[in-house]
Amino acid sequence: MNELFSRYVRWGRDALEYSLKPLGKICAATGSPLSPGTVCRCVLVEQNGQTLRLDYRHDAWPGPVPNQLAVWKTVVPPPLNPDAVHLDSDRLLELLEEPIPEFSDDLHESQHDQQEVTGYSEAEAIRYVAALFLLQRRKLKLDDAVTHQGVEILRLLGSRGEGPFELVNLRLKDEEIHAIIQKLKQRLATEVST
Repeated sequence: MNELFSRYVRWGRDALEYSLKPLGKICAATGSPLSPGTVCRCVLVEQNGQTLRLDYRHDAWPGPVPNQLAVWKTVVPPPLNPDAVHLDSDRLLELLEEPIPEFSDDLHESQHDQQEVTGYSEAEAIRYVAALFLLQRRKLKLDDAVTHQGVEILRLLGSRGEGPFELVNLRLKDEEIHAIIQKLKQRLATEVST
């Protein structure tokens, strides 16, 4: 344990708990990105009654700063491999609760093209695949399936009272599901690393 940090924390039942944000993306001194493999100094400071974390490139660290509680050295880890991302059930439920962006000029051209070719947006496909995972894990159950204007709509309920969630039965092929799983994992890996 760092010598400075141990001055401020007593062990045992009176120990203080700190909730630290993850390693930042930019150097607090230079504003330059902290890329994987970069050696950093991380500093905890107390400011206005709050504990803040500041991350510095090792060569840009100014030395001890006022109100410093702790300092340690670390290396920026490589980005997460999307294949190693665990598809957390609670996060998948959150995806189902997110609104689907409407077909508008704000969508990227590739999303317009995908929707025109496949008949569904990437957001709809991600929601559908998330629902498949949750059905498989018994976190969702099929409440009803109705056909409206030739489109099958699935109505799903959460095992803990979440929902109802309504989504189009996209009837994706296995290779389409696999591609969407990769996009879903990439999205979740990006969320975790930011």
